[in-house]
Amino acid sequence: VEAMTLEEVNKAASKYLIPSNRTIGRFHPTKDPERVAIPHVANLDSLVSGYKGKESKGTGEAFDVAYDKIEERLQRGELDNGIKYGFIEKSNRGATVTFNFSIRNGDVKSLSNKGMIPSFTAAMLNKGTTNMTRQEIEDELSRLKSSVNLYARNGNTYASIESTEENLQEVVKLMIDMIKNPAFEPSELEKIKTERLANLENNKTEPQFLASQRLGEINNTFPKGHPNYTMTIEEQEAAIKAVTVEDIRKFHDEFYGLGKSILVSIGDQDVDQLKSMMQEAFTGFESDHPYSEIKNPFQANKPVHEDIQTPDKQNAMTLGGQSINISEYHEDYAALTIASTILGGGFLNSRIADRLRQKDGVSYGAGAGFQADSDKDDSNSRMFIYAIYAPANYDKVQLGFKEEIARFIADGITEEELKDAINGWVQGRTVSRAKDNELASLVNNNIYYDRDMEFHKSIEDKVTSLTVEEVNAAIKKYIKPFTEWTVVNAGDFKKEGTE
Repeated sequence: VEAMTLEEVNKAASKYLIPSNRTIGRFHPTKDPERVAIPHVANLDSLVSGYKGKESKGTGEAFDVAYDKIEERLQRGELDNGIKYGFIEKSNRGATVTFNFSIRNGDVKSLSNKGMIPSFTAAMLNKGTTNMTRQEIEDELSRLKSSVNLYARNGNTYASIESTEENLQEVVKLMIDMIKNPAFEPSELEKIKTERLANLENNKTEPQFLASQRLGEINNTFPKGHPNYTMTIEEQEAAIKAVTVEDIRKFHDEFYGLGKSILVSIGDQDVDQLKSMMQEAFTGFESDHPYSEIKNPFQANKPVHEDIQTPDKQNAMTLGGQSINISEYHEDYAALTIASTILGGGFLNSRIADRLRQKDGVSYGAGAGFQADSDKDDSNSRMFIYAIYAPANYDKVQLGFKEEIARFIADGITEEELKDAINGWVQGRTVSRAKDNELASLVNNNIYYDRDMEFHKSIEDKVTSLTVEEVNAAIKKYIKPFTEWTVVNAGDFKKEGTE
């Protein structure tokens, strides 16, 4: 510092203290500042004497989330028009209802080379119908204090409603109108295209998006045009620009119909009335393309590690995945579920979080997880790891993952870790079943895969009876060293001196 010259100081100032990297504040003193005084209220009783509170919404019932109790409450069956249903009547605070409806149509052949058309079709459903404008729909939902969300993947369209007992039937009528009678206004399509292109442009420099996108590209095994093909960013842009109103109208005419349909509704509701509405509204609503599930069979991941440069981004992202050839029905599913919980499932008390956050102090968030396939024929499951960190800590993060996974395989777990992981996992599942939206998803999957709550109870029974030896055996059998995972790192590594 003492040897610093004026020229060196000026050179550094001109390089770093540039206008675009400056924050300026100005202080304007005044001789007579204007102050606000809040007067004291002497007699509060007279102020609130005429107040009458709103009618109590009620606390709702103490819903028993035990597997057998849920199954007892579940009304399960099929309407004459083919819609399979699952209703749970329960008293909620505020008389709320969660209502989910899904329709599935088409097969791998009929849905190939459709690009973004299925997704855009669903996105246009709530943008106006032949009976109501977009604004009228929004105003009506606001009046009813309800929401209708619609989205699609390939030939599968999903609708979810959050409403109340008083307003549910009116909202269901709105949903039916959206699904059956969309207007498909060209101006609304252009708005969606502009929004999606802008989001894609913004994501081109986002480490988390780029890491996830590239991970999918590396392990893609489907040919271009296949419904499960992973499009590159450039291909997504081209597909968005290519969508026309004519494409959407044609897709809706050909593919929208009951197909394989599932309805799940939980909360305060008139079940018989809802059945009648759905029976009447969708009878005769048929697709030209019968549903056949698009298979996604197991494929081993590629042992590839890649870096993506994202200039001027303060955070970096590491995302890794390893394919595992099992499903939820497999005998080792329970052991791998607990293994992944110990490896990285806890926010602060897992192996990876302990190493990267607590010990090394190099990550803002790190962990691991296990995504198990519900389809026993595909058995295409995946273990994943992630970390968010400053680019300067790249080397420490990679070393941390490598060493912790190696130690996990070599040494296994402890009795204390097993006990804590099982307790946490069971508690998490219990809390999940107490949330109507998550319970609705669980019931929907049960109907789709033709199983019941006893299936999930059997898994929990296996989890609670696991031994250290069983979990360690599963770890050695399935989990590979870090070098054999597919790993993508995205960040401004060169700026921080990291290659």
